[in-house]
Amino acid sequence: MAQKPVAPGRRAGRGSPSRWEPRDLLWVCRHLAAALQGDQDILRALDALSQHSPARLRGLLAAMRESYVAGNALARGLIPSGVPSYLWGTMLAGELQRDLPGALNKLAERIETEQLMPLPRDRQLHAYSLALGRLGMMLQVGVPLVQATEAAAESGLLAEVREALMGVSRAVSDGSDLSEALARAAPDLPPMTTEMIRDAEAAGNLSSALPVVADYLLDAAGENAPRRGKEAHHA
Repeated sequence: MAQKPVAPGRRAGRGSPSRWEPRDLLWVCRHLAAALQGDQDILRALDALSQHSPARLRGLLAAMRESYVAGNALARGLIPSGVPSYLWGTMLAGELQRDLPGALNKLAERIETEQLMPLPRDRQLHAYSLALGRLGMMLQVGVPLVQATEAAAESGLLAEVREALMGVSRAVSDGSDLSEALARAAPDLPPMTTEMIRDAEAAGNLSSALPVVADYLLDAAGENAPRRGKEAHHA
């Protein structure tokens, strides 16, 4: 019997920066989403992509193919390759929801957004902005809040931000609201951050509000700094 796909944030390599450049991850997301449109067979789509992909990505595509042939999710094949857990966790949720192209497109949009972020004056607020933006994206595709928070924490952020968000994940797992957990674990965040999240939780629109909160933190981190080039590494 095939092994059940693992939830985000539950594997070795936790907290390690990705060795994959954003342009690599963006290529996989955009091209695989396009190849899967119109109920395209997954194996045929992967084989076609492998023929036209950059050489450095063929091993990644082969790992997804091998996982699928073995009866597991495509996303599971990415875990040993060092792909960030927020990325394969989003893919996994898309597979479980039977909307992998939609999840891949959201990932691509998130990666592109991060590539256009300005260089921060405050690296800690910038890291929280990345994490909360990724968290909102994961919630939008159906990743559970606890696992999504943990995956966001592990996506190559500053050590102090990762530690705080792991505490948030534990508190949410114990029944706390996200806003309450953030207020306790990350007291250095601007008070408006938790207020916006608290209002979103009360209104039931947390997933759509988190990208707005992320933009607010990005402004606080230094909105007037020069913008990064497309090849900058954020993952």
